[in-house]
Formats: sequence, C-alpha cells, structure tokens
Amino acid sequence: MLRKSFGSLGLSLVLTAGVSTVAAAAPVQYGGLQTYNVCGGSYTGYTGFGLCASVNVTVFSDGGKYFLQFQVYNTSGSNGSYSGSAFTRIGLDNVVYNGVNINAVKGTLQVSGPCATNPSVQCSYTNNWVVQNDKTGGGGINVDLLNVTTNGVNSSVVSTCIKPSQVPAGGNVIFTSCSATAPLFAQFTFQITSLFDPTNVGSLYIMAQNGYLGQSTYCSTATKLNCGTVVVPEPVTLALFGTGFASLGLARVVRRRRREDDGVSEA
Repeated sequence: MLRKSFGSLGLSLVLTAGVSTVAAAAPVQYGGLQTYNVCGGSYTGYTGFGLCASVNVTVFSDGGKYFLQFQVYNTSGSNGSYSGSAFTRIGLDNVVYNGVNINAVKGTLQVSGPCATNPSVQCSYTNNWVVQNDKTGGGGINVDLLNVTTNGVNSSVVSTCIKPSQVPAGGNVIFTSCSATAPLFAQFTFQITSLFDPTNVGSLYIMAQNGYLGQSTYCSTATKLNCGTVVVPEPVTLALFGTGFASLGLARVVRRRRREDDGVSEA
C-alpha cells in the first residue's frame, strides 16, 4: 500500500512576476510501484525468522531531478519473526537499468517517520542517516541507506510489535506499524542520477541489529533462501482478528483440528 508523501521535498507555490502564483508541477512517477513483503534472516538459538518487512519502492521525477523513495514497515514480530529486530540499513542491490548504473546523490537524503514520543506526529530523522553508494559492508549495496555509525542501533526502525524490554535504550528510534496495512511507516527519499523502473531491476537488502541475544542478521531478496516473500493478509481479515468474533472463530478452528487429529468429526 503506497502512501505518497512528496511534501518533504519542499514542493510549494512558485512566485511569478512578483504578483501572481502558480502551482508547482506535480512529481511524476516513473515505472511501477515495487512492493516487497518479506521475511528472512536468522539468529543462532532462535527458531523463527530473524526479521520481517514490507517495503514500497517508487521512483519519480520532480523539477528536472530524479528521486528514489522507500516506505518501510518493520513487521518483525509477525510470521514467527523476532520482534526486537531493528533495521539499521536498507537499500537496493543490482540497480543497473538500460546499461546505466544508478547512483544516489549524497547529501540529498530526507528521512521521516512517526515520532517515538507521539506516533501520531511525524518527525524528521534526516540527521541520523546517510546515503551511500556501493557500500560493501552487508553485501555490495549500490544504493544504501546506512545508519550513522556513531548512533548504532539507537537510530533505527523498529516494529510496534517490539516488547518494551527490547526497545533500544536511546537515540531517535522510528516506530512503524507491524502490519503493512496500518498507517505508521518510515520514509526515506533521496535524489538519484537517473530514472529506472524498480519493478524491473533491483533486489532489496535489509540489515537488522538488536536481535536475539544481541545478534545481527540480514535479509536479501537476491538470495531467495535467505529472504522469501510472504503473503500479507487483507485488511478485512486483519480487522476481523481485532474483534471478539475472531477469537471465537479461531477457537472453533482449533477444536475442529483437535477433533480431526483424534479421528472425530465436528458437526
């Protein structure tokens, strides 16, 4: 689910002739929307996934410049994944389009997300992240969002499914919904050197820290065994599980399965 938010790019009314005003041209999306719903990574001693995420990737042009935007949900805590995993790096690998290697323009990154103190308000976290090219620390990332190393896991993206005891001790932590159908997400936008269609090229890379017993892990769609696609429930299903009727239905399913296991059918 894509929620476009170009306001942070400073779009405004343009003064002409010192008197009249005209609306600035709207950003134009290039290619399609690429959505990744993935789980992957692992921790020694933990039997579930290391992390889960839902990421929307879009490319657009604005004022003769080109931009790449990530909308990130840390959904760790779902699908049996470790709820404390904090994203400290996210990017795209293998970003070559029509023979052109796509690079990020340094110094253009803007980051926003729900304020840790009040999730209903958006805060700017731009000063806590940097954008880099060809960062090989996690697997040869071409367009890489790398957390400022002096802040470590204390400037990261965590899930609202995280347990209180798992929350990093300080810093500017962004809390996102642990369901991609909910409204809280982190947004990373930066300028790139050329347009490309994210539905045709690129593989998602996510690094997580703050894992089980303090371990780190990563998820890369370039390696399917490490980072696989998961099915995201429809909003109606999620809404149902938020009611008392859902628990009754779930209990009925459990009873039926138990009866079937015992060789007894339920009328």
